[in-house]
Amino acid sequence: MVWNSVLVYSAAGILLAAQAAAAAAAAGALGFSTDTKGTPGTLAYRVSTLDADGNVISAWHDIPLYGATNGTLNFFCEIPVNTTAKFETQTEEEGNPIAQDEKDGKPRDYPYPILWNYGMLPQTWEDPDVISEDLGSVGGDNDPTDVVEIGSTACTSGQVYQVKPVCAFAMIDDGEVDWKVVVIPTDSPKASEVSNAAQAEEAFPGELQAIYEWFRDYKIPSGDPPAEFGYNGTCVDGELLTEVLASTHANYNALVSGERENTEDKALPEIKSDANAAPSSGPTPLGFSVQTEGTPGTLAYRVSTLDADGNVISAWHDIPLYGSTNGTLNFFCEIPVNTTAKFETQTEEEGNPIAQDEKDGKPRDYPYPILWNYGMLPQTWEDPDVISEELGGVGGDNDPTDVVEIGSTACTSGQVYQVKPVCAFAMIDDGEVDWKVVVIPTDSPKASEVSNAAQAEEAFPGELQAIYEWFRDYKIPSGDPPAEFGYNGTCVDGELLTEVLASTHANYNALVSGERENTEDKALPEIKSDANAAPSSGPTALEEEKEEEPQASASLGRHVVFTSTLSVFLSVIISLL
Repeated sequence: MVWNSVLVYSAAGILLAAQAAAAAAAAGALGFSTDTKGTPGTLAYRVSTLDADGNVISAWHDIPLYGATNGTLNFFCEIPVNTTAKFETQTEEEGNPIAQDEKDGKPRDYPYPILWNYGMLPQTWEDPDVISEDLGSVGGDNDPTDVVEIGSTACTSGQVYQVKPVCAFAMIDDGEVDWKVVVIPTDSPKASEVSNAAQAEEAFPGELQAIYEWFRDYKIPSGDPPAEFGYNGTCVDGELLTEVLASTHANYNALVSGERENTEDKALPEIKSDANAAPSSGPTPLGFSVQTEGTPGTLAYRVSTLDADGNVISAWHDIPLYGSTNGTLNFFCEIPVNTTAKFETQTEEEGNPIAQDEKDGKPRDYPYPILWNYGMLPQTWEDPDVISEELGGVGGDNDPTDVVEIGSTACTSGQVYQVKPVCAFAMIDDGEVDWKVVVIPTDSPKASEVSNAAQAEEAFPGELQAIYEWFRDYKIPSGDPPAEFGYNGTCVDGELLTEVLASTHANYNALVSGERENTEDKALPEIKSDANAAPSSGPTALEEEKEEEPQASASLGRHVVFTSTLSVFLSVIISLL
C-alpha cells in the first residue's frame, strides 16, 4: 500500500464517497446489513448492524469474537480505508451503534485519511483495572480491541468480516494500552501466506512500519506528542498475540457476567456466564452439580463437582468409567465447545478440581476456540511407564484419557454425561501418547447410528478429519511443529478401542491400588483393591485373585498386557460388545 498525499476532504463528502466505493468493492462480508439514521458528518449520525431478519443487533455483544473457521476472528468495520471521519462503536449507548467521535462539541476527524480498514473485535474489552506490568503498569483504554485490516478493498462501516490475526502493536496512549491488532481478510489472495509479522513484511513490505508510524504520529497536528509503544514498537505475534486476544475476551466476559462491576456505565446485555459459550441446553448431565471458586481467567479459578448431597467429589476417582448402560462411558466435561480457556483436571491437587493450565506464569488458552466439548474419562490414566511398541516406543502422557464429544450443543465444565465410544486418535505429543477418544452423547439424535469411525463419517461428514487437523495444528501458532499420530492418523475403533479403554483403566487401578508406585505425586484416594468397585453404576467386578503385575506393556495395540485383575478385563470386554 502506497502512502497517499495528505488531502483535504469534507468529512461528509469523504464518508459518502467511501460508502459508495465500499458498497461496490467490499468483499467477504458475513451476511449482515446496516441501517443509518441522521445526517453524515453530524453528531446525530448513527450506523446500526442488522441480522438476517432485519433486527438491530449489537456488534459488540451479539457477534462472537472467533470466526467459523479455525484460527479466524470476526472483524467489525467502523472506518473504511481512505476516510477521515473517526467513527467508533458507542459502548455506553443502548444497542452500541457506530457514531462519529466528538471533540470540542464537533464531529472529530483524523488530520488525514486512514490508510487501512479499521474497527474492533467483538466481545473484547481493554479493562482499565487490568494492569500490565510488561507495558509499564498501564491499564486498558476502556474500549474493545482495535483492528487494522490490511486487505486491498474498502470495507463497509457496520459490516462484519472474517479475518486472520497476524500481529499486534501495543500502543500506549494517554497512559493507557490501546492494542492495534493487524489482521488480513480470509478471502485475500495473500491470506494463506501471512500468519505472523515476518510473513506480513514479506508479503507487504513496509506495511507494518507504515501502520506504526501512522498511529504514532496522527495526533501531532493537534499538538499532542507522538504516541508510545510497548515491546520497542514491534508487532508482536505467536503466543503473546494469543494471550492478548484471550485476555481481552476474558475481560469482556467478566464485565458482561457481572464478575467485574460495570463502573464505566457500559450498555451491556442481560447477565450471562460466558459471552462466547455455545447455548446452555447441552447434553443431559447425570445429576451432579458444580461449584466455582475464584475469578475466571485467573490461575486461582477452580471448578469442583458436587454429588446429589452437595458434597465435593473427585470426578477422576469417584465417577466410574463405565456408564449405567452396556457399551457406554461416563464423560467428564472440562472445556465446553467454542471456548478457548484450556481447563484440565488437576490430578496432583486434593479433590482434583478443574483449573486453567498455566504457561509462563499465566493462564493458558488455545489459539482459537475448540470446536467440540472436551474433557476426560474418569478412572483412566495414561501411564508414562507403560510403553507402546506399536506407537514407536512411547509411554503415556501422565493424565486421564482425553475425550472429544461430537454432540451438537455445549456441555458444562464440571458436569458428567453418558456417552458412547466411537473411535480414538493416537496423538503423539512431546514423545508421549495422548489418546483422544471420540464419543457421542447417548441422548444425541444420531447416537443409535454411530458406533464406529465409518458410521461417524457417514453421520458427520468430515468431522473426524476436522478433529485430526485441529489437534495436529493447534500448537503451531506457538512455534511448535504439528503433532504426530499413530496408526497413520486414523481414528481406530472396534477391538483396538476396547483395548485402549481397558488398558488405561487398568493403569489407573494399578496406581490407586498401590501396585504401581505413585512416583508422579498424584492426589489419590485411600488405597483400595479396585477403584471401579462399588459404589459403581458400571459393570460388576467379580471377586477373584489378582494376577501378578507385569513390568511393562509390549504395546497399546492387540497385545496389551493388563495390570488389573483378570475379572476386570473380562467385564470390560463384555460391556463394550
